Amino acid sequence: MIKLKDELILTIEKLVFKGAGLGNHEGFKIFVPGTLPGDVVNIRINKKKRRYAEGKCIEFIEKSPLRKTNTCTHFPQCGGCQMIDVPYSDQAKIKESILTDTIVQFFPEMEEKRQPILSSESQRFYRNKMEFAFGQKEGTLTLGLKKRACFDIIVPIHDCQLQSEQSNSIIKDSVAFFKNTPLTPWDYDNNTGDLRHLMVRHSKTKDTYMLMIITGSTQSDIIENYVKTITKKHPNITSIYQSINPSPGDTAQEPDIRHHHGDTHIVERLGDIEFKISPQSFFQTNTKQAEVLYQTVADIAHLDSTTELLDLYCGTGSIGLFLSKYVKSVQGIEEVAPAIEDAKKNAERNGITNATFVCGRVKNILKFDPPKVDCIVIDPPRCGMVPKALMRMASLGAPQLIYVSCNPSTLMRDLKEICTYGYQVETIQPVDMFPNTFHLECVTRLTKI
Repeated sequence: MIKLKDELILTIEKLVFKGAGLGNHEGFKIFVPGTLPGDVVNIRINKKKRRYAEGKCIEFIEKSPLRKTNTCTHFPQCGGCQMIDVPYSDQAKIKESILTDTIVQFFPEMEEKRQPILSSESQRFYRNKMEFAFGQKEGTLTLGLKKRACFDIIVPIHDCQLQSEQSNSIIKDSVAFFKNTPLTPWDYDNNTGDLRHLMVRHSKTKDTYMLMIITGSTQSDIIENYVKTITKKHPNITSIYQSINPSPGDTAQEPDIRHHHGDTHIVERLGDIEFKISPQSFFQTNTKQAEVLYQTVADIAHLDSTTELLDLYCGTGSIGLFLSKYVKSVQGIEEVAPAIEDAKKNAERNGITNATFVCGRVKNILKFDPPKVDCIVIDPPRCGMVPKALMRMASLGAPQLIYVSCNPSTLMRDLKEICTYGYQVETIQPVDMFPNTFHLECVTRLTKI
């Protein structure tokens, strides 16, 4: 019988959702983060449940044959990537296997509906937004990403391959500046300090940058000097904000936000639509692949000039505005007020007159003002739809639904529930938005029976 702190040798058989490797020991399932199919590892049990256990890898006895390349000097300590040492063709196979396992677990009759994954053309420098954390190593200020599975240990970054090569220079120059100030990095034990995060947004189509520095205190003079220094070295930094967060909560998005430099937005383009993006706006982090994702929605959905489209959890309106040229009208619903304002401005910027946007919770809007629609696009948070929102959405009786999800587990849960309202799944199209990670986006089309 397995017990806590037991050590044993385990062969990893497959990768499961959330990126943990799965092995079996005497018929008992054990999940081990940071492993791949084919790894033989010495592990220590650190969590024990009735039907499964979780272990920590102490030593690799034999590494998986999938581990063939590693071009990143920060891997595997950094938490930014999970599979950068695996050739991309094998990454796609692993992701398809994770999705298939999830389908079989929750909704096995849907397995035949899954299509081959749409791979990402770019596997390096593809992200348009990253949040770096300030830390300290041997008494020296650092800026980087959090260590895998740790909230308070920062891995200094100098050559990240996720966002852009210039982002690495911005990180380097930011560290050099703040090393010469009295400001201290945030202390996660005592919840004190001055410097917390640096958010870097990069417009891939305009090659401009927006920075937001998150601090524990105001420090106006020093921040103003930082703005002058960093924009002199990087003139294409066209927007800089400061967010002040003295609370224990470790978040890079706080309401006390101050604009310090340049434009209030940066501009990104998807297809023929330009989007103004504010510091707190949600926008797909892989610009090029977002076009593939949205075109997939357009291709899967049966849209025409008579279609009344409802865009739920619309954010800044990116999907709805992208689809506006295919339909009669678009109505977007989103509870984040700044995102709705951005959606309205984006519609105006692009001369789109058939799109309207409403601020409010989906479940409330659908209860008190249910629209008559032909197609509903749903792009909820990772946790999926809340039960009342799902029930009220399904009760509209739209002939077709397009569900966009970044979480296969909550997707399958919601699809199964939606089908109880008289819908059937027509196709499940996976789209890889995040190379070198286990994350996977899916576009699912359902029709009313």
